[in-house]
Amino acid sequence: MSFTGFDEFWLLICCGVPTIGAVGSTFVMTPWLDASALDAATSSILQSSKYSQAFIHAILGTEEEALYQWHCKGRWSKSTLSTEEQEGAYFSQSIKDPELWRDPGEWFQRQLERAVEEAKRKAPS
Repeated sequence: MSFTGFDEFWLLICCGVPTIGAVGSTFVMTPWLDASALDAATSSILQSSKYSQAFIHAILGTEEEALYQWHCKGRWSKSTLSTEEQEGAYFSQSIKDPELWRDPGEWFQRQLERAVEEAKRKAPS
């Protein structure tokens, strides 16, 4: 990859990607992944890279949405956004739904339609 013409380079890694086939393969248990462990595993590699910042964004999680941030003059830090208890339970139940594994496209379409209908009901008139 060419870095020509740019002053600064950032690295973004997304996990827990809410796409059929990607959720399981990109899932990270963020409650047990701490910033000091990331420092130990990646700091020397990142320090010697061209990246000035790096981010790990855990989109879907069982307990939280997490964003890990690294800066070349610092260390990893972690910011979290708690998911509502009901949403976490919904995700846990959904991943066990046999229909999801039989026909992911149809399952996803039903979930999308359900979310749109729910948003319409909650929207102000």
